[in-house]
Amino acid sequence: DIVHARALIAGGPQAIANCVYAKRGGNGDARSFDGWNFRGRGYLHHTFRDGYAELQRETGLPLLKSPELLENPVEAAQAAAAWWRLRGMNARADTDDVRAVTRVINPALAGMDDRIAWSGRFRPIYP
Repeated sequence: DIVHARALIAGGPQAIANCVYAKRGGNGDARSFDGWNFRGRGYLHHTFRDGYAELQRETGLPLLKSPELLENPVEAAQAAAAWWRLRGMNARADTDDVRAVTRVINPALAGMDDRIAWSGRFRPIYP
């Protein structure tokens, strides 16, 4: 309702994230702050408590205790590489099918034209 929406807006990004991502992907309710703590971070914008837990198991990084580690370039790269490996992304990428890769990363295919353009720019470098 409008009163709830106004309260969220007044609460800022934290309140909005805690509401929108509550009880999804292993997150607790809005009071848990999981929505904010496990918001999209890193090169692939990893989200949700379950996603951070998976990356913690794969990388050994203490992401559930310190989710902000994904704001650092080295840790963000480690997490992205682990996520990529877990989902067998090299096989998709090796077919040069940008749409197939994007469907796994972002099922809405957001930014598809940019992805195809950037892929074309790098293709001569990595034939």
